[in-house]
Amino acid sequence: MSIRILKTGSVATLLLAGAFSMAAWAVHSAQDGPAAPAPGDDIVILDFKPGMDDLMTMIVQPRHIKMYYAAQEQNWLLARFQLNELRAAFMRVAQTIPEFGIFPVEPSLEAAIYPALDEMDAAILTNDSAEFERAYVTLTASCNACHEAMGFSFLVMKVPEGDVPADYIDQDFRSQGAQ
Repeated sequence: MSIRILKTGSVATLLLAGAFSMAAWAVHSAQDGPAAPAPGDDIVILDFKPGMDDLMTMIVQPRHIKMYYAAQEQNWLLARFQLNELRAAFMRVAQTIPEFGIFPVEPSLEAAIYPALDEMDAAILTNDSAEFERAYVTLTASCNACHEAMGFSFLVMKVPEGDVPADYIDQDFRSQGAQ
């Protein structure tokens, strides 16, 4: 085995050549996209089918909470946005899980939740904090009534208390301009 010592200029040249080679490879790879898997490679694509618990925790509950904190800051534009997102989340739940146990989800939402969402909409459109509080209590009670009717009375939602929860410390709920 022989070890060859390069002069400082040669090392710099070698490093520069290596950097150019890597840059050329990166550009070439980016243009071609990711390499196709070789024959025989096992690729596992998970078939994620969210359950009611997943959907409620992932797409419903966060919007319910965010709507509340936006209204607390008088950010009616954000509160309206979160209400629309909440309504859409409920629709996606009904599309994803048409029946939950013996309950058809869409008719259950139409009876228990949608009227409360309409009250929220009216409160937000008038920028009325007192009306919002009343409507939010009604919506929260409607959620709890639905939980109870479906046999999950231990799932109790409540009006948030105190500061923004740690899960949302990276969002500013204050108004950022004219609404």
